[in-house]
Amino acid sequence: MKELPAFCPVFNNCCRNSCCNFVGDLKDEIQCPYCNTDRYQEDGRAYAQSQYLPIIPRLRAACIGWRTAKLNRYRSKNHFSSPPGHINDTYDSNLYRERCKQFDDKGLSLGIIPGPNPPKDYASFWFPFVEEMEMLAEGVKAYDAVDEDMFDLHAYMLEGLGDIPTVSKALINMKGHNAYCPCRDCPLRAVRSNTPGAPKTLYIPLQRPAGYPSQNTDPLPRRTHSEFLRQANEVQLAPTKAAKDALATKYGINGVSVFARLHSVDFPRSFPWDFMHQLENLIQNLQQLWSGKFKQIDVGSSHMPPYRISDHDWAEIGKATKAANATVPAAFGRPLDNTADDTKYFTAESYIIWLTLFAPILLRGRFQSAEVYEHLLWLVNLINHCLAFSLSGADMEQQEAGWMEWYKDYERLSTCPLTMHSVIHIPQNIRDSGPKWANWCFQMERYCGHLVRMIASRQHPYSGLNHRIFEAEALKIVIDQFDLQDRLPAPHGHPSENPAFNKIVPGYEDYTLVFPHSTITPSNDLRNRIGTHLSTRYGIDRKHIMPVLPATVEQWGKARIGGFGDLFRSHLGNSQGKRSRDATFVRYELLVDKHMNNRRLPPEFVPTIFYGQVQRIFVLVIPSNGTLGTQAQPATTLVLADICPVDTDNDASSGPIPRFKRFKGRLEVIDISCIHSVVGRIFDRGAWHVIERPGGIKHALFSAEEEDLSDADVDE
Repeated sequence: MKELPAFCPVFNNCCRNSCCNFVGDLKDEIQCPYCNTDRYQEDGRAYAQSQYLPIIPRLRAACIGWRTAKLNRYRSKNHFSSPPGHINDTYDSNLYRERCKQFDDKGLSLGIIPGPNPPKDYASFWFPFVEEMEMLAEGVKAYDAVDEDMFDLHAYMLEGLGDIPTVSKALINMKGHNAYCPCRDCPLRAVRSNTPGAPKTLYIPLQRPAGYPSQNTDPLPRRTHSEFLRQANEVQLAPTKAAKDALATKYGINGVSVFARLHSVDFPRSFPWDFMHQLENLIQNLQQLWSGKFKQIDVGSSHMPPYRISDHDWAEIGKATKAANATVPAAFGRPLDNTADDTKYFTAESYIIWLTLFAPILLRGRFQSAEVYEHLLWLVNLINHCLAFSLSGADMEQQEAGWMEWYKDYERLSTCPLTMHSVIHIPQNIRDSGPKWANWCFQMERYCGHLVRMIASRQHPYSGLNHRIFEAEALKIVIDQFDLQDRLPAPHGHPSENPAFNKIVPGYEDYTLVFPHSTITPSNDLRNRIGTHLSTRYGIDRKHIMPVLPATVEQWGKARIGGFGDLFRSHLGNSQGKRSRDATFVRYELLVDKHMNNRRLPPEFVPTIFYGQVQRIFVLVIPSNGTLGTQAQPATTLVLADICPVDTDNDASSGPIPRFKRFKGRLEVIDISCIHSVVGRIFDRGAWHVIERPGGIKHALFSAEEEDLSDADVDE
């Protein structure tokens, strides 16, 4: 343990009401400058302390261990590797590339701010971190396990993320939505709402209402680093409190941020809008708007606006949302509550799932105007494109034009508060900071949920949390330095998550067969379907195949696509509880002769998408007897799936959405490699709708009553 990098918590005296840390300019204060409470008790001890966990020892430890040192080279191997104009990773962002010209080139917890009140001086709590970043900019000595040599370790802060209040108050020291320039990215001035009955709050429309001077929004103006700091210094040096408040309201800035000391930080580009919180706020506002609860703007109206959904329809939408939990696989996300009753347990993940997967189905035909529904689909398409792993220059141009036009169109429907206005900055944030999947706050939100579960004392929650966080970070140092990632005991989970219970068949490396499994004797009908599949596959008459089929096959309950991909189940190979979520429906692709109904034309096979329910997953081993051309070769091993497909039928009333009226009534055996993904189903207004995640939202709907297949139907 003596060889470990020195990692000890740093304790600083702080206000007992959490107003500030007594560091920097406040280090000699004996009273809190905000609430005037004493710093010290009569015996000389501080009333309260905050814990800070230094990052330099943890960065050094990540270089000492060979495995983490190897992973640390990901940046040097991948930056500038994408084609010009493409954005594939954070290293393709404008901000990173600009900083690489100035500097040589994992989540770490810094501790928690003790409660119970929010701080009034966030800068004092950031002070120890900023001091460390200044040291890292100069360079600190560290050992590289790959090169086996000492080197100068540099690290720079490029971005700060969080929800809107946190970034505004804790990071860049802005006033927020109460200012006349509330946006951190652009200097557009806010105006008062002129909607009858609406609260007199500020909002930021691109199309200015009557009585307000026009502003140039093409191209959209942006705040610059120099102008931002000039305004912040002007507020900071104001001679009186009244003058300071007036300037803060005018500029939207409360003063100079503590991060202005770091030369790697660019205001405001280093603090992009977090996409997760943007979507959470956006969808909350839309739900309130559609249900008539958005700032009471519909109160007293004699007619129903085009964007309103009736109370009866909104209640049906909520019931359908909750009912769909049973038929939407867990891989799609957490189960959703009834949106009409209460959304207090909705998270950002819940809102995104609901809008992108559920809303296009449940809200079709619900609005007073079809234009509003098209506007919704437009939004869903923009969000899906933002979540793409790679964005080309043409994609970014479409994003910029799309978000701007969507926002302008939305302005005709309702007022636009700061949370809605922020969406027009999404494309530029992607250019500056990289793709949204690389820098949103889901990891931070999950970590906060983990902290809640770490609280062990009701009387002293913060001291207990500090202790647990320090222990967890110290354990990470030990793991990184001694390469113990694979040696620590893993928690015992369900057998399906244990590799010892799973199987990968040679030739099917992209598919993992998952527990449970058993040996079964195929029925005559199942043997016939297997024979038909092999006959089509190898071009051999089925009568020559049937005699060589084995008497038994190995049946598996589940299969996973890829190492961490979709997990789908077999309908007859699993015993599912009442609260289980159905993952038996899949999307698969087969080659179909487009001239199958005209035998006079030569075959022309085209790939065709199908949907169906997986009845069985089984391994078929055919002995090497020459029937399939495998004589003198090892036995042929195939992984097959018995599927009941659904019947598609296009109907003009459903538009471009294919409709599944019924199961086809006959099962077919396919190779498991034809299965591309698991799909979910939503029942709405007498039809089942199939939802998919890959490649945006794909829809299908089938019969009014689901036809459950019993064991007898598949010839047990």
